[in-house]
Amino acid sequence: MCAAASVNKWSDEEKATALVVALRGEALDILQTLTEDKHKDDRELVLHLEMRFGNKHLQQMYQVQLKGFHEQLGVQIFIDGIRDHETQQTLRLARCKTLNKALTTALEFDAVKQASKGHVRVRQIRTYDRINKDNEYQRSRNRSSPASTEKQYFNQVVDDFLKKLFAMRNDMNTKKSGRSFRQQNSLECWNCGERGHIRPRCPKLRGEAAPVQQEDHQETF
Repeated sequence: MCAAASVNKWSDEEKATALVVALRGEALDILQTLTEDKHKDDRELVLHLEMRFGNKHLQQMYQVQLKGFHEQLGVQIFIDGIRDHETQQTLRLARCKTLNKALTTALEFDAVKQASKGHVRVRQIRTYDRINKDNEYQRSRNRSSPASTEKQYFNQVVDDFLKKLFAMRNDMNTKKSGRSFRQQNSLECWNCGERGHIRPRCPKLRGEAAPVQQEDHQETF
């Protein structure tokens, strides 16, 4: 626009007219905020367009936005660098805007966490102490009467020994009775040929009835 105005040697009013014709969209709406005489003032039109679409007066705002962006980036880097997952989750839920706020929140959470761990540890120590005291009391009761404990142990050993001795004697008697019965039944008389006696004790040689002698013999066994 300035090059065309310089070549054509336009006046300020002609420059303003050319500028008004070239406006489109939101820029055209600026004319509604100006009076008719300002429509012909080239400098006035340029001033209002720069205020509306320029960035000179927004420099401070851009600096503030950039600072906020750097602050948020620092907060994110700080949270990602924390190794404790619980602290990370707490900071993400807190949505801290500044690095100082994030640091303060992290320190407060860590203090509360350490205090809670200490409370749990105290309760565990008290529980262990109570269990140890109970065990010590039980051991002291066991040590309070060593004579009675040794006597009980001795009686138990004697009882076990007697039980084993009686069992061995019964087993020997059973085996002895069975062996004697088998030996007597295996004897055979050379005179009558019957089992259960030998020839010198044969009932037929003594003139006795065999059934009676056999019955007496059975009664003897």
